[in-house]
Amino acid sequence: MECPYCHRPVPDGAETCPSCQLSYERLSSVLGPVPVLEQPVGDTTGELTPRNRKALAARIEGIERRFPQVRVRIVLRYFAEEHPLTLSAFWLFNSGQFCRAAESDGDNRTLLLILDPQSQRAALAPGYGLEVFFGPRTLDTALAAGKAAWSAGKWQQGCLAILDQLEQQLATIARQIEAGFGILPTEEAREANF
Repeated sequence: MECPYCHRPVPDGAETCPSCQLSYERLSSVLGPVPVLEQPVGDTTGELTPRNRKALAARIEGIERRFPQVRVRIVLRYFAEEHPLTLSAFWLFNSGQFCRAAESDGDNRTLLLILDPQSQRAALAPGYGLEVFFGPRTLDTALAAGKAAWSAGKWQQGCLAILDQLEQQLATIARQIEAGFGILPTEEAREANF
C-alpha cells in the first residue's frame, strides 16, 4: 500500500505511515465527519441532475454485471483544497461504507471515483484487491478520459468517459488473468466439450 499523503510505501497492517506518521484516526480528525452519500452515485454539490445520476447508476450496473466481483462508486463533493485529493479519496473510501463487511483486504474490489467540480480535481481509489492491477499510471489514464468533458462543465459525460476507460481496463485485466492461469474465457468455456 502507498500512503495517500506522502506516497511512500506503507507495510501491510501498519497503523501509521512510517514516513509521515499519518494514521486513519488522525486523518479523520482533520477531515471531519463522513457525509451521508447515496450509492452508487453520491452528489452533495448538486451538479448532477436526477437524470444524470440515474444514467451513471445504470452504467455502473452494467459494469458490475459484467464484472460481478467489482463495485464502482462515484462521489461529487467539494473537498478542502489544502489537502491532496488522494488523501480525501482514501478517507472517504475507508469511512464511506461503500463496501460490505466481508469485502475487506484482498476481497475489497471497489473502485471509488471522487470529483470536486469547483476545483476540477478528481481521484480514483482502488480497493486492496485491485491495487495490484490499478497502479498510478493506470489510474491516471482513466482520469484523463474525463478531463475534456469536465473542463467544459459536463460532469456526467466526464464520469461516463472514465467508466468506459475503467471497463476497458477491467476487460484487459480479465484477459491477462485468463491467459496467465490458463482459464478459458466464458464463451470458450460454454462451447467446450468436457
